[in-house]
Amino acid sequence: MNLLTIRQTVASADSTAQIRPLARKRELGAFYTPSAITEVLCDWAIKSSSDVVLEPSFGGCTFIDASVRRLHELGEANAKNLFGCDIDPSAFEYLRRRVHGVFPENFYLGDFLSWTPSGIPGGLVDVVIGNPPYVRYSNLAADQRSAVDHWAKTRGEPPSRRASLWLYFTIHALSCLRKGGRMAWVLPISFMTAHYASSLRQTIFDSFRKVAVVTLTERVFVNEGTEERTLIVLAEGYGEAHDGNPNTISCLESIDELKAFVFRLQSVGAMEIHGAASHGMVPGSAGDLLTSLELEQGVKRVGELADVQIGTVSGDSKFFIKNAEEWKAAGVSRLHLRYVVPRSRWLDGLMLGEADKRLHERSGVPCLALDPPSNPRAKALLRYLKTYAKGAIATNSTFSKRPHWYRFLDEKVPDALFVFMTHLGPRLVINSAKANSTNSLYRIYFNPGQKKQVKLLAISLQTTFTQLAAERLGRILGSGGLKLEPSEVKRLPVLLPEKSNDEVREAFAAIDKLVRQGDVEAARKLADAFVFSAEERFKEALPLLGASLETARRRRIRSRQEGGNAHG
Repeated sequence: MNLLTIRQTVASADSTAQIRPLARKRELGAFYTPSAITEVLCDWAIKSSSDVVLEPSFGGCTFIDASVRRLHELGEANAKNLFGCDIDPSAFEYLRRRVHGVFPENFYLGDFLSWTPSGIPGGLVDVVIGNPPYVRYSNLAADQRSAVDHWAKTRGEPPSRRASLWLYFTIHALSCLRKGGRMAWVLPISFMTAHYASSLRQTIFDSFRKVAVVTLTERVFVNEGTEERTLIVLAEGYGEAHDGNPNTISCLESIDELKAFVFRLQSVGAMEIHGAASHGMVPGSAGDLLTSLELEQGVKRVGELADVQIGTVSGDSKFFIKNAEEWKAAGVSRLHLRYVVPRSRWLDGLMLGEADKRLHERSGVPCLALDPPSNPRAKALLRYLKTYAKGAIATNSTFSKRPHWYRFLDEKVPDALFVFMTHLGPRLVINSAKANSTNSLYRIYFNPGQKKQVKLLAISLQTTFTQLAAERLGRILGSGGLKLEPSEVKRLPVLLPEKSNDEVREAFAAIDKLVRQGDVEAARKLADAFVFSAEERFKEALPLLGASLETARRRRIRSRQEGGNAHG
């Protein structure tokens, strides 16, 4: 049986908790939550020795271990009210070898989505704990996808192809809770950022008396070979009215801070840190201010000005895109090549011009894409195309979508390019060179009548206001980078003040120069001074926005070593 429950969790530093080699764990996606976290969450969630507790994907048993210990502390000698599910038989072997004091008949081998608590006394549980599997619906194996489809059909709601399995597990887990129940749940940051999760977020905030969402900037997964950021949902009082305390969204630096947070949550209740829905890296006060500023006159969304599309997909960039010397060595003529915008690290400023193209080619940047005719006849070109294995061509799903597998460039030349994955914030690059791009960049096509605003938009995107909004909207990568989906780019707020063409041209040239020199901080401050010169409310807000941007980026960009030493 294939393991289809892909977990985004991490084992404890104790190597005895690891039952698979790292390569196998990566293949299966089986990474387990550190005991330092499971103990904190179980201590918070399990209040009584009589609590009925469910772990829907127990895997490495770190939550089961912590639950048994907590129940023992509360006077329950045998964890007869502890239940679990997992689709992987090896999890049950691990349960048998590692955990004592549980009842094997309480653990179900199979898909959690097909399990119901009907066999549990009372038919519902008091506590749901765990770290549900993280794998997109589109990446599920056929039998797992069928299980999701069947589950969704019984609920009368079609599954989202962009959603991940954790979303379905969370919804199903809620249906297992009795009134007053609690949930301690480890989730990806996309719980607070993904559009497909918006309905679930609202359901959780509305369904519990009190909810605390905590983002951890410490990379607790590094020891197990994954760097995914951790988000924790602590929800209590299922089906009960709000108690007047606000739901809290917080960002903490370490597991030690999480312990202190949970202690205060138990002792005090309401937390000081709260704010607009996001992944929590942006301080709450700044999130509230951003929401307010976005309503100011003159603020627009990028989507009101332009369409945002992914670049063309080659299917194998190493085969199709090389530098001039590599193509020469392959014997392919320049006649069969076309300049294509290289990856964002080669784009220095806010405009791509002919001089940039020439520099890229001279500098050995991979920027020349294979552009053969529909019916190639040149012998050297045919020889090169034949180096691609026929079997690989047949199994490449991207190739199968094209009339000719070797022709991937289209004629949809964008007005501008958008750097959407970056450590230093997003950037719009005007496409003066009229070049095409691959999916390493987004392609921007301005709506009719909006092209005259292109330079002003490029400037406004560099302001502290919009850069901080991007931190709130985007998804944090394991490397600490920030990624924006096309839909999130469209939602970015920008202020477009009334300026003369000469003023815009002069400011753009100065900011472009600073960005090319690598001084993005100075470029941002110059953009602020230009865009907000007559906007008193924005000028008053800049100190808080600037400090919050610095905080958000510091939280996001934490070194690999910091994460790696967390459990050393």
